[in-house]
Amino acid sequence: MQIKVKPLVVAMSLALSACNSSNTNEPTNTNSEPTIITTTSLAGIVSDGYIAGATVCLDINENSRCDAGEPVAISGNGGKYILNNINTADENHSLIAVVGTDSQDADGRNFVHRTIFSAPKGEAGVISPFSTLVHNKLKGDVNLTLEQAKASVIAELGLNISTDELLADYIAKEIAEVQAQGVTETKYRDMHRAAQLLTTLMGSELVAEKEASGNFSDLDEGVTFEVVVDKILSEVDPETQKTIIAEVKDKVEEEKENSIADFTSFDKTDLGNKGASTCLVPQPLKQDDDNEDNEDNEDNEDNEGNDDNEVNVNNESNDELPVNSGSGCIDPVIPVTPVTPVTPVTPVTPVTPAVPDTSAGKALYVSKSCSASSCHGVNPASGMNKIGRAVSVSVTRSAIDRNKGGMGFLVGISDADLQAIADYVKNPQ
Repeated sequence: MQIKVKPLVVAMSLALSACNSSNTNEPTNTNSEPTIITTTSLAGIVSDGYIAGATVCLDINENSRCDAGEPVAISGNGGKYILNNINTADENHSLIAVVGTDSQDADGRNFVHRTIFSAPKGEAGVISPFSTLVHNKLKGDVNLTLEQAKASVIAELGLNISTDELLADYIAKEIAEVQAQGVTETKYRDMHRAAQLLTTLMGSELVAEKEASGNFSDLDEGVTFEVVVDKILSEVDPETQKTIIAEVKDKVEEEKENSIADFTSFDKTDLGNKGASTCLVPQPLKQDDDNEDNEDNEDNEDNEGNDDNEVNVNNESNDELPVNSGSGCIDPVIPVTPVTPVTPVTPVTPVTPAVPDTSAGKALYVSKSCSASSCHGVNPASGMNKIGRAVSVSVTRSAIDRNKGGMGFLVGISDADLQAIADYVKNPQ
């Protein structure tokens, strides 16, 4: 979004006072041309959810950081920012948003690590993780068009959206879609989840990259962050043989049913459905030259002093040695424990689970106006306005404390009552 303001005209009058001196009667120059300075403004939002307290600047020297002398602003409520008094000669540059650990996310998330967003020139409307990926692709390939870069990011994240929607205000679209359709799982909700995950991942990987390089200088932070984003887009996980961005796509899909997943704490090791590795450092397969089991092998008694005979090919105990799976790691052998025969058990008649009494929570849900059509609706099962998050007392309490959506009037409600409401939301009857 670009806002033009009226030109500022500065008339440089060179008229000099004669100070009433009789010997300075030179005529005043009245023909000098005025100097015209034209300025403009850029406005938009910073978002994974709407982020307040982010430092936004026009990156005139294109070094991926905010420097002294560059137009700067701090985002406010709704993530909104405006950069004023920009010389029109400087406006055609990318934008940077620095999200600090003290920035505030309207989603109620904490920022564990500082991170950086960017947006390509001419795309100031929404500075987000998505604009950051698009910007990185454009910087990496000068022949790539904006539309091609956006299409590439959409495909890699598996988002069901158009290129026009990628750099739009997906939070507003999510809210509108929920209100119109009464469902919580929408394509814009998928965008929201992906943005949350990417924000946290970019922050944790920025810290990891600084530690790996030993370079903690703020002056080099922008360049370091470019390396991080490039790795997210192109680095292949040797365990899954997928790029990190493809694993992000898988993780968002995996967490679709988890209504309270917000990826506050997250790093690269949480991707790819990785289990605990039994081999932290790849090791070559090697046997002990002095294998004591050889003493019991009569076929090799004459070879005990032979330096060239390091491995007993006839050693029957080889079945108990680690086996190389081909991955570079040694797979540990798990001893088999003899199985004790199980005595048949008389089948137990299944017990129908008791349905919890949620009447108290239902009464509170109604009395606290949660059932209003403008709030969460009569039945929590509809998922209206993210009521599913109310299954967590801590999440609800945080929303009340921040007066999210006007919930501040519930500040006096007890945790016991919030738990009762949570039980009703889980099992609405």
